Amino acid sequence: MQKVLKSSGFFLSEIIVFIVILGFIAKFSFILHKSYQQHSLSLAARELVIFLQMVREKSISDGITQRVILQNNSFIVKNSDTKLVLPKHILIKADDFGYKNSFSEKQIQFYPDGHVSAGSLYLEANTKNIVKITISVHQVPIFSVYRKNNSQWSKI
Repeated sequence: MQKVLKSSGFFLSEIIVFIVILGFIAKFSFILHKSYQQHSLSLAARELVIFLQMVREKSISDGITQRVILQNNSFIVKNSDTKLVLPKHILIKADDFGYKNSFSEKQIQFYPDGHVSAGSLYLEANTKNIVKITISVHQVPIFSVYRKNNSQWSKI
């Protein structure tokens, strides 16, 4: 009679295949997470521009100066219950890394004649995903959104 040996473990090749599959899954999930952060940051910036344009239109139609206060990760219209809250992973950039929000006293003012206080506002999802929103003073204010790619700013 011959004894049949039963293997109770894995072969080396099976373990290697398993590790390779885990590596692909980890890399794919990292790429998806990075893509999600970039996409959510762009969406938040566009939503913020629409919100600011709405406040500007309300200032013109009501004939009063509106002030938007920048507080933590939210934008609150003073003397109103209107506000926009950004997702928790998106922050209003502070003075670190050389970026500084240029609105005085952390507020944006909208005047009844259509003018807006000019400045730049930085949002970040992490240190590599940064978006800049600029408001320039023209007869009709221009809201522009830029994304930082490497060391260059490109309009989105």
